[in-house]
Amino acid sequence: MSRLVISFLGCAFIAILGSACSDADDSQSPKYMYSWASVDSVNVLQRSENAVELELIGQLPSGCSEFSSAEVTFVEPDSLLVRLESRRPTRLDCTLATIVYSTSIDLVVPRPGTYGIRFHSLGRTRFEWEFAFE
Repeated sequence: MSRLVISFLGCAFIAILGSACSDADDSQSPKYMYSWASVDSVNVLQRSENAVELELIGQLPSGCSEFSSAEVTFVEPDSLLVRLESRRPTRLDCTLATIVYSTSIDLVVPRPGTYGIRFHSLGRTRFEWEFAFE
């Protein structure tokens, strides 16, 4: 009888300890996991004298992913670097099928001319493109 009580108390203690550990892990784990967003096509629309809009169509890495951000930097007078990112919830099972996305980015261009665009994701240039702005 005492062996049964000790086994029960041991199991209860391990269960309480295990749930306390899993609660601590949940509070410290990141809410999202970040990944790449590819670019398959770019359409450039001239909006005004010095403004253009880049319409991007590409793919995300999983069924739970969503387009997260696009950061544009002028790296030279006539060259743009666009960093693309997607995100998905960390504690969600997702399909591994790629998902098509579309988004647009408004840019102010300093002067008319030909501009090169590099799309950068996860440390690599994935797509390069050039457009003329008159």
